[in-house]
Amino acid sequence: MSRKPTNIHNLPPQKRIEMDHYSNGGVWSKTFYMNDKKYGMATHRREDGSKEMEIMWVNNKTHGMISWWRDDATKSQQSMHRDDKSHGIRTLWYKNAQKQSEVYFLIDKECARIEWDEKGKVSNAQFPTATTTAKSKPIAKPKADTNKGKKNDPRNKSNVSQEWQHRV
Repeated sequence: MSRKPTNIHNLPPQKRIEMDHYSNGGVWSKTFYMNDKKYGMATHRREDGSKEMEIMWVNNKTHGMISWWRDDATKSQQSMHRDDKSHGIRTLWYKNAQKQSEVYFLIDKECARIEWDEKGKVSNAQFPTATTTAKSKPIAKPKADTNKGKKNDPRNKSNVSQEWQHRV
C-alpha cells in the first residue's frame, strides 16, 4: 500500500484528504484532516472495493459511529465512541443478520449487556442492580413523603392548573 496526500477537491491548506492505495491502484483508506488532525468520516475498503470499516473522527479521536462489514457486505459490528472511548451501544450481528449482542457503555465502562442466539432468543442479559450506578455507588433511598395529603401537594390534581392537566 502507498500513501498519497491528495488534494483533489482544491481544499484550503488547513484541510486535506489522505488516501492509501492497494498495489492495483484501488483505494484502501480515505481519511480527512483539518489542522493536521483526523476529522470526519474515514473509510477503509477491501481490495475488491467493498467497504470494510467506517470511523468517525473529531480532533484525532474517535467520536461517533464506528462500523465494520464482513466480506459478504453484511454489517458485523457497530459502536459509538466519544473522545476515543466506548460510549453508547455496541451492536454485533451474526452472519444471518440476526442481532448477536448489544453492550451498553458509559465512558468506556460496560453498564449492561444483552446476547441472543442465532435464532433471536435472548441467551444472556446482564443489567446493573437497582441499588447501584455505573460507578457502583449505592443509590440513596427516597425520603419519606412529608407533603402527602397536604393542600398544596402537586400530585393532587385539584391543585394543578387546567393547562397542566391537559398535558398529563
